[in-house]
Amino acid sequence: MIKRIVLCVGILCFFLFVSRQLVAQSVVHGVIKDANEKPVEFTNILLLNFSDSSLVKGMITDAAGKYSFENIRSGRYLLSATYTGMSQEFSPIFNVASGKKEIDMGVIHLRH
Repeated sequence: MIKRIVLCVGILCFFLFVSRQLVAQSVVHGVIKDANEKPVEFTNILLLNFSDSSLVKGMITDAAGKYSFENIRSGRYLLSATYTGMSQEFSPIFNVASGKKEIDMGVIHLRH
């Protein structure tokens, strides 16, 4: 009886793990630069849900001005970039679709 329970739990865990791996999730990445094309480190980057501007994830850029959001589900999003002393900038609206693993947002420029 205990062997059957352990076997059933093992099979259930296996299928949960496999099904989770099948759900398409993407990586959204890019770089933040100033008007002189210099990377802006420590920029606040927010990944926002397009429909209601709710926060999905947030992070700061690295020393090269790069950011990367992982495990993003399908949907419509936009990015907000802010840095003290510079104007807030938004990315164009973009779609994350199942099957698209990587989305390169290119460069977002911040202005003084």
